[in-house]
Amino acid sequence: MTAYPRPDFRVVDVPKSVVITQAIGTALALGALTPAIRTCWVFAVRIGLSLAATIALRQGMGLGYQILIVALGVIFFTFLEVALLGIARKPRVAQAVAGRQTFEGITLLPLHMFRFLLRCVEGLRLEFDTEGQALVSTMGESTEFVVEQNLKRQYVQKFDADSWPDAWAQIRSAKVGGTTFTAAMRSGILGTIYFAVRMASEVSAQLVATYFAIGSYFLSLAILEGDPLRLLQVTLVCGLGVAAFCFVAFTVGMRRITVVDPEISGQIVLPSERLFLTPESLDHRDLNMEAFRETRAYELLTANAGRTFMPSVKTRPIYIASVRNLTVRYCVSASIAVVLITGTALLVQWPLATLWSAWTDAQVTSWTAQMLVGFVALPVALTLSVLLGFWIVSQFNRFIAIIVGAVLTAVVPTVLAYAVGIESAEKVGLSALAAAAVGCVPLAVAELLKKQPGAATPREVT
Repeated sequence: MTAYPRPDFRVVDVPKSVVITQAIGTALALGALTPAIRTCWVFAVRIGLSLAATIALRQGMGLGYQILIVALGVIFFTFLEVALLGIARKPRVAQAVAGRQTFEGITLLPLHMFRFLLRCVEGLRLEFDTEGQALVSTMGESTEFVVEQNLKRQYVQKFDADSWPDAWAQIRSAKVGGTTFTAAMRSGILGTIYFAVRMASEVSAQLVATYFAIGSYFLSLAILEGDPLRLLQVTLVCGLGVAAFCFVAFTVGMRRITVVDPEISGQIVLPSERLFLTPESLDHRDLNMEAFRETRAYELLTANAGRTFMPSVKTRPIYIASVRNLTVRYCVSASIAVVLITGTALLVQWPLATLWSAWTDAQVTSWTAQMLVGFVALPVALTLSVLLGFWIVSQFNRFIAIIVGAVLTAVVPTVLAYAVGIESAEKVGLSALAAAAVGCVPLAVAELLKKQPGAATPREVT
């Protein structure tokens, strides 16, 4: 009788860090992607911005009129967003916003995203067990196949088809740092990283918009009362939260990799992407999938869909730096859209407020001018807070990171507030303690997830 190796009958539990990460990620994804929840979230942000932008206009009015003005403000914000989106969808504007393409004449990825992905592949090491590695290699084959089909179709429409092999060889040899495009595609994790980018950008945009809705209220209070303390505290806490979310999403979030059915993964379109879909892009997607169905990689991925693996995760400084820079880029991009819309609303309410507000013309003008300057400064403050958050979660471990975050959240806004001379020491002290308590929450969650390693030995989750 032939003797076979004894199978492993152990039941493998998923570490709590991975479970918590997925729970938080799922909750945020539901908020950002589920139509009903996303709509409520968006309108809540618009209401917050409308409340802040119409303060001068609503002075001296009754409650009913104030509610009417806020409602009209929400409608106006919706109109401005639709108009801005219409402008952004124009080909030249969309190209300018996305940045220069990686390869001239064909559309693949913006150059900044291409560089980011290759740097991430260079700085991230996911070690799988034997079966997991085989399937990840198959995922790499599928990525290379789909990319080649997509680019070839574009190339032969514009250039000589006979020159495609040489062009494809040149594209595959494109290199960033120590990683070629071929190595990145065949690594099998390029698609996983890119999907994480898409999800993180979607959620981050909503978080940034929420910050502006809250921050605009505290900005108006800072102008009216001459007290910037709470605005500084809110900015620092929000920046730490965005940094902790993105850091965890790109580190702990990589501890569990699931093989997705190609038919499902090929149809995933996020809300912000759906707005820029064209009939041509949909046709290209369908043609790519039709060709991919004839490959061996498609059969293997379909047969193994749903299998989940826990690799050991190792990162290099270049990976964390790349994630940090991309997070800052997305925060700035989302901030610019909010600043343009809110700035327009402030300019529109300015002459109206001089006619109907109980404030004098000088008060309306002064408040509006300070709000405009403040809205321009908010993205800068948020960016600095995000950079600070990444520095804390990447440089310190466990309890020290929480202490550093709490101390900085309490001290930095207080020192800046005292520089302009505000409030009593007792009131400032209580506010600083409250800010420190809230500010250390996202860092505590990040450290809780960081301290629990994933799979010391790569394995499949059973």
